[in-house]
Amino acid sequence: MNNSFVLTPPPSLYRSEPEQNTAPLNLPPQEHQQAEPAQTAQGHSASHIASALHSLIEYKKGYEKTPPLKRQEVAHTLPLGPVRTIFLGKHWQENQFAGKIYRRNQFEIVGDSSTRLTVRLSRLALSEKTRRNLISVVEQGRFRPNNHILFADSIEKLSEFFGSATIGRNQYTCPANSSQPKLFHFDAATLIWVKGQATILVEGKFQNESGNPSRYFVGAFIPYETERGTMVMELALTAATREAYLLHKAELKQVLATLVPAA
Repeated sequence: MNNSFVLTPPPSLYRSEPEQNTAPLNLPPQEHQQAEPAQTAQGHSASHIASALHSLIEYKKGYEKTPPLKRQEVAHTLPLGPVRTIFLGKHWQENQFAGKIYRRNQFEIVGDSSTRLTVRLSRLALSEKTRRNLISVVEQGRFRPNNHILFADSIEKLSEFFGSATIGRNQYTCPANSSQPKLFHFDAATLIWVKGQATILVEGKFQNESGNPSRYFVGAFIPYETERGTMVMELALTAATREAYLLHKAELKQVLATLVPAA
């Protein structure tokens, strides 16, 4: 991607004249030549590892079962953030009201406004502690050619990165005896690479007070650097029903594969 990302892109993608309001961190990009065996943190039980692997396998199955999109796509320009353009099928329409009221880009399926694709930018920069935790997660996974699973300890440390008031309040940060109610349940979290840049892909569901799913979620959290510090772009697809979610979730993968970085 461009210089606004946390990780410096490969030399072939590096801009010779960086924007004045952005400054990349001097970290190496993804490298597959020196593949290392995956290592898990001590203290994780075999059952936890098996559960995480099962979640990843089920996640990939969802994409594999969905045929490639054949609808004609439309380019949508984003005003801010590290991504300049995303491409969506004509069955998506932008909700201008959400953009004015909530200050985010929101697109909805024509005839099904409960299925949404939302682009949201964080308003505050990450704390230095969260930023260091994020860099650590990326450093652990950047030599691995396959998706890198995030375990409970990493998810807990990145609560601020995911949104302290939303997805950051999950089963790992708000256990059963916590005073704060759990708002989100993680099914899977993996480190992936979008246009050569580190991104964390999350799959799960928002829950109501009874603990039942209220919305199904798959989203990419993309860190980028600005004059204010390290910010986060969330690009997510949500649906009110599991059926709609399974039908459309592969479209997020299509968006990530075709997006255009900010110049």
